[in-house]
Amino acid sequence: MQTKYSILILALLVFLAGCSSMKHQDQAPIRLQEANNLYIQGELTQSEAIYRQLVKQSPGLSIAWFQLGNIYVRTHQLEAATDAFQSAIRINPDDERYWTNLILTQIKQAEFSLSKARKRHPDAQYLNRLTIDLVQKKHESAN
Repeated sequence: MQTKYSILILALLVFLAGCSSMKHQDQAPIRLQEANNLYIQGELTQSEAIYRQLVKQSPGLSIAWFQLGNIYVRTHQLEAATDAFQSAIRINPDDERYWTNLILTQIKQAEFSLSKARKRHPDAQYLNRLTIDLVQKKHESAN
């Protein structure tokens, strides 16, 4: 008899856990819209907190990873941005916005690294040449 009650209680707990999970999924679109509105308003800390909750509860929500990446770029956390964009791409590799922002972030990282290297080694000819090439390519792509 006690075994029946144990099984019944276990089944009830599993059911309640499933309901709790469904509640989070049902609220995801509402929370996503809330985070998007905060992002648009420039409330990056608040929107980041919601996006982080969303990806914790629904790791397959690529748009939340993408928006986290955008926040991290805007707050100069380029490694975190790269990781977030890569997470979005793993989930949805067909969205070109994810690839574009990943590439632009990696270019920023390369520029930052190049700048640091040139400060440390101002006479390094290869670094100077690389800087000139980078500036020329940026100028060409702008035209």
